[in-house]
Amino acid sequence: MNNLMDKKKNIAKKMPNTEIVIIRHGSTKLNNANKIRGWIDVPLDEKGKQEAKDAAKLVKKEGLTGLIASDLDRTQETAAIISKYSGVPLIKVSKDFRPWHVGIHSGHDADKVHKILADMVENEPDKQIDGGESFNEFKDRFIEGIKKVRKSYKGKIGIVTHYRGDRIYCAWKAKGFPDNNEVDIKEFNKLGIDPGKLNK
Repeated sequence: MNNLMDKKKNIAKKMPNTEIVIIRHGSTKLNNANKIRGWIDVPLDEKGKQEAKDAAKLVKKEGLTGLIASDLDRTQETAAIISKYSGVPLIKVSKDFRPWHVGIHSGHDADKVHKILADMVENEPDKQIDGGESFNEFKDRFIEGIKKVRKSYKGKIGIVTHYRGDRIYCAWKAKGFPDNNEVDIKEFNKLGIDPGKLNK
């Protein structure tokens, strides 16, 4: 009986106290040119604005209670459009939910950079990119941001973030949300959601 109670307590401990829905920002000119964005502060293009309006319909159906956005222009703009068309308030903007700061790789061809980053994730996760951060620095920043959201807000919160933000969250979730921020690397390297889409 005690073992069963302990099991239930451990399962409850692993469950998030706030439901998180990841929302990827809409498209930008760099998305369409297949360039790595990183921390380059590029605004939404017209396609991205429409994707944000379409995302608002999904957000409304999901019954979200609040939105939190990365502090880059494309995510703040996406969140503002979603808020306007869904009625869900934007409650916070946070640097925690910026993408991986890939430094010298920003603005370069995505297909080439993806291979470099995948190798770093698997073989050199603590190596800092010139002008940027290591994979583990990004991972811990993002996951600690999620933990803060869970402690501070109740309900169903949408986090408007970036491609690799979606991948980090899914990779952490695949491991059962461990306290040590361990992630499933295979899950991280899978394809993520398209611009303007939601991931529960």
